[in-house]
Amino acid sequence: MKSNNKLRNAFGQADDKFIHNVHTTLKKIQKSEEERHIRKNKIAVVFAVAACLTFTTVVVAMTNPWGILDFLSHSRTNVELLPEVKDIVQTNVPQTTAQTELVSFMVRDAVLDGKHAYLTVSAKPANGNIIVIPTLEDPNEYVEKLVKSDSYRRDYEFSATKYAVENNKTLVKAMVTDITDTNGKHIFDTFDFITEEDGTLVCMMSGDIESETSNLELDLECVIKPLDENGKIRKATRSILTCTLKESEVRDIKTSTVVQKYSDCGVQVDKVTLSSTAMAVYVEIEYTVIDKDRFAATNGGLWFEFLDNKGVRIPVGAKGGGSTLAVDGSDTQFVQHSSIQATETLPNTITLCGYNSWDKSRYEVHTLEME
Repeated sequence: MKSNNKLRNAFGQADDKFIHNVHTTLKKIQKSEEERHIRKNKIAVVFAVAACLTFTTVVVAMTNPWGILDFLSHSRTNVELLPEVKDIVQTNVPQTTAQTELVSFMVRDAVLDGKHAYLTVSAKPANGNIIVIPTLEDPNEYVEKLVKSDSYRRDYEFSATKYAVENNKTLVKAMVTDITDTNGKHIFDTFDFITEEDGTLVCMMSGDIESETSNLELDLECVIKPLDENGKIRKATRSILTCTLKESEVRDIKTSTVVQKYSDCGVQVDKVTLSSTAMAVYVEIEYTVIDKDRFAATNGGLWFEFLDNKGVRIPVGAKGGGSTLAVDGSDTQFVQHSSIQATETLPNTITLCGYNSWDKSRYEVHTLEME
């Protein structure tokens, strides 16, 4: 079984800035592939770049602080939320802020909807002489709207380090992630960034939660790395931001337990579970390999998508892309975690199509009863 972290483009037309960000990210993925580390028991089948492009950075001009709903409406494609979502976004999150000499971190808003956690954290520079960029960006290649001049914004060869040196500014990398639990697991695995007009870097983090709880207490590690004129790290500083998220209940759950064979890709679907929230319909598809040769021919690219009554793929939900995980290290039992767009009521039937995310070929299509 191969483990893949490649991305498939699902975009229509995009502007030059977004294209630049995509190409930059893909270069990093290619480099990562050359130093591939196989992740045990996991096939990361990332389905839609628009929905789950990790470490994407956008620059925005605004009068109001950027939050979760802004990220979802501007940086993800065809995301539909229920009107009640405004009631579950927490804007006054109990927290202890993380303050450093150069950058201060604060949780802006959060959603914990019973299946998935969303969180935005701002990294605000202490003064106008500090430039904050995402930690995975190469400062010798990366430049964003550091000044208002179009000549800088459009010249992608003009690096952040060069700009900082020429303008006598301090360049700082910043990153936020949750501290792992006792099993070494992180909740957050997807990160999107924007840079606000005043230079504040804002990160939206999201990830699945494995257990239902009325409150989720998080310890977030906030890291800053000041850089020298060559883009080399001087000394990293770490601080801890603690916060508490309040969970909203799942609206409805439906399941299908009728076994359905997908012979042309060598599996049978054993169970499908749909969990509805105001953010998305979260999907778990449990399946078993029944023909190892045909399954191997999918090259780790098997994915199940939902079709509407016209045979058109239903857009993904707020969660974005998903993953397929082996069950307890098995090489024959897997579960796909994904999402589709939010809906007021869960359907009584679903149309499920097997799909190869590498060559885009489609397998069998079957309709399943949901209860």
